[in-house]
Amino acid sequence: MAVIDWGKGLVKGLFWGGFIGVVVGILYTKKKDKGTWEEIGKSADELVDKTKEQLGQAQRKIKEFANRRQESNAEEKEGLEKAEVHQE
Repeated sequence: MAVIDWGKGLVKGLFWGGFIGVVVGILYTKKKDKGTWEEIGKSADELVDKTKEQLGQAQRKIKEFANRRQESNAEEKEGLEKAEVHQE
C-alpha cells in the first residue's frame, strides 16, 4: 500500500481557502461601510510594515552569516598556509 502525504496538500488547501475567503469577504463588504474598509487598509499597512521589518532582519542575519563564513574561510586558509610552511 502506498503512503499518502497529506501534509503539503492540506497546508496549501488551508492557505488558498483562507485567501479566497478573505477576498470574497472583502468583495461582498458594502462600499458604504467605510469603517470596515479603513480597518482593512490599516491591517494591510501593518502587515506591510511587519513584512518589511522581518525582511530587514533576515537580510541582516544573512549578511552576518556571510561575514562569519568569510572570516572562517580566511582563518582556514591561513591555517593551511601555516601548515604548508611547517612541512617544508
